[in-house]
This record gives sequence, C-alpha cells and structure tokens, in this order.
Amino acid sequence: MYDDDGGSGSGTLQVTVNNVNPITAIAANQAITEGLPLTIPNVISFSDPGYTALSTSETFTYSIDLGDGSPAVTGAVALGDVTNGAFGSPHSALST
Repeated sequence: MYDDDGGSGSGTLQVTVNNVNPITAIAANQAITEGLPLTIPNVISFSDPGYTALSTSETFTYSIDLGDGSPAVTGAVALGDVTNGAFGSPHSALST
C-alpha cells in the first residue's frame, strides 16, 4: 500500500478456501424403437453445494463423447445465483 507522500507498507495473510466438488448425474439408459432417432436433452445434470457467492457467476465446462465416431460436444455454462443446471446434447443417434 502507498500513501500520497510516497510511503509504503506491506503485510501478508493466509487464506484458506473451503469448497466441495460439484455433484453430477448422468441420464438414465434409454430404450428406443429400431430406426427412430434418439435425442437426449439433458445428458448431464449437476448441482454445486459449495457455490454460495450470491450475485456472482461460476462457469461449468463439459465435453460429451458419445463414442460413435462423431465429434465430442463441448461447451460452457455460466450460472449466477443458481447452483443447479444441465448440459444437453444436440446429437441425435439413429438406432439400427
């Protein structure tokens, strides 16, 4: 810190951050009729019980690899004042 006369001073302090990991849930197994498309709107839902900073936002990122050779679906969701959300996938798989 500096004052208006050019004098300065400094200090240190220790900060401990306590947080818990977000909780995720994967969509349940799906049963469809052969030949019909399957779209899963909320592949992953989540909550973050450690997020308590109201009036701020937190960003969650995701990558969904469906294992069928298509590119992974990636993105981010920023939430403010909310600790729950879901990621969808625009991917549709045609059963054979």
